[in-house]
Amino acid sequence: MNVTCVCDTIQNMISIQNTDTEKLFNELEKLPYFTFEALSRLSEKPYKQCWQMVNRWRKKGYLMKLKKGIYTTRSYYGRHVSDMDYIPSISSILNPISYLSLEYILQKHNILTDATYTITSVTTRPTTKYLNDVSETGSIIIGLF
Repeated sequence: MNVTCVCDTIQNMISIQNTDTEKLFNELEKLPYFTFEALSRLSEKPYKQCWQMVNRWRKKGYLMKLKKGIYTTRSYYGRHVSDMDYIPSISSILNPISYLSLEYILQKHNILTDATYTITSVTTRPTTKYLNDVSETGSIIIGLF
C-alpha cells in the first residue's frame, strides 16, 4: 500500500467520523434535553466516548448543562427560550416531583396585577440549588417556600 492510499484512507475515516458526529448533533438539536445514556444509545458509542464528546461540545459552546448528566443544545434553547412553556418545562426536568408556584401560574393567566419574572418550583423535599448554564443568576432553586 502506498503513502497516498494510506493518507486517503485516513482522510476518509476522519470525514466519515465528522459526518456521523454532525448527524448525531443534528439529532440532538431536535431534543429538548438529553442524558449520557440517551447519547450513548443514539450514537452507539461507549459512555466514556460520549462524555468526551459532551465535554468538547460544551467547551465550544454548543451545549448547555441543565444539571449533572442532563444537557440541551444551545441552538434548541435559543429557539425555544421565548416560548412560555419552555422554561417551566426545564424545572420539571430538573425535579420531576415538583410543581410550579401559585404566583407564577396566576401571573401566567393574567390574574396577578404585578409582573412576576421568576419561576419557582415547589416540592416537599429539601431545597436544591442547581448550578447550570441556563439561569441568569447561575442557579435554579427548587424547594419548599
